[in-house]
Amino acid sequence: MNVQVTLSANAGVSIQLGSRRIWVDALHEIKQPGFSAVSAALFEKLLASDAFQAPDYICVTHDHPDHYSRRMVSRACGIWPEAKLCIPQPGKVRDGDLTMEFIRLPHEGARYANVEHYGIFITAGGKHILLPGDCEVAAPALLQAAGERQIDLAILNFPWVTLARGRAFLQKLKPGHILLCHLPFAADDVNGFRESAGRNAHLLPDMDVRLLCDPMQTETVNI
Repeated sequence: MNVQVTLSANAGVSIQLGSRRIWVDALHEIKQPGFSAVSAALFEKLLASDAFQAPDYICVTHDHPDHYSRRMVSRACGIWPEAKLCIPQPGKVRDGDLTMEFIRLPHEGARYANVEHYGIFITAGGKHILLPGDCEVAAPALLQAAGERQIDLAILNFPWVTLARGRAFLQKLKPGHILLCHLPFAADDVNGFRESAGRNAHLLPDMDVRLLCDPMQTETVNI
C-alpha cells in the first residue's frame, strides 16, 4: 500500500491513503520563534494543490497555535463542507476499512501537562500509521497505547531521533518507516535543527528515516 504524505508546515500533513485524504494539524498561521507557519501565500498554494484537495478528515491533535488556526480551518471547511472535523478528544472514527483512534498522550514539557493532547493511530488494510503529535518523547503511555500493533509508518517530531531517549524508544517500537517533521523551513532554521535531524537519522541505520521539512514536500512510503 502506497501512502503519500505532503507537508504544509511544522507537523502539518496531508495523508493520501487509498481513496481517502486525511489532514493532521495542517493549518496554523502563528509563527513561533525558530519554526515556520502556514503563511497567507502558502495557504493559497495548499488550497489549490492536488495534495490538499477535498480532505475527507481534518484532524487536530491539540489547540496550540503552531498546530491549529481556527480561521484557516473554518475556511477549509467552507470550501469542502463534506470534510469531517476531528477535534482533540478521545474516541474512534470508523469508515469502511479505515479506523482512526485518538488517544490522550502527555504533551512534551511539564508546563503543558494539562493540555488536551491526542495522538492518532490510523489503521487501513491491516497497516498502522502513528502520529503522536507533540507527545512527550519516549513517553511510556505511547508504548502502552501502541500495544501489539506493528507500526508501519510513524510521523514524528524530530526530537524523537535527535534525543538518545527517543532513539532508544524507537528501537523498541520498531516502526517500518519514519518521517520526521516539526522542522523549520530552511529560512527559519536559526538553531540548526534540520542539520541535526539529518545527522542523527543515520544513528538508526536499520530504519527508513526521512526528513519532511520543506513546504509542500511529498514523500511516498510503501507499507
